[in-house]
Amino acid sequence: MGLAKPQLRANFEVAVSVDESLIPFNGWSSLKQYMPMKPIKRGHKVWCIAGSKTGYVLNYEICTGKQVETNSDNFGLGERVVLKLVECLDQTCPIVAFINFLL
Repeated sequence: MGLAKPQLRANFEVAVSVDESLIPFNGWSSLKQYMPMKPIKRGHKVWCIAGSKTGYVLNYEICTGKQVETNSDNFGLGERVVLKLVECLDQTCPIVAFINFLL
């Protein structure tokens, strides 16, 4: 997408969590999503990884819709998201938690 974001090295976290988040947005955007069952109905969907100790978001990825596959790995959406987000972690972070949807 071309957005520059800092890559924070998470060497101070023992455990992290991967989850989705919806940033409220009511204007016009091709990235805006509608989720009728969520408390925030319209906005930008973001996958993020946050530390369990501090709650700080360590890395994020804006959901831009269906991606064109560039590699031959047979990973699903959840596996690709988790693997991409944990790239910012050092090898000292042993616990990564995520919901069943991401399996």
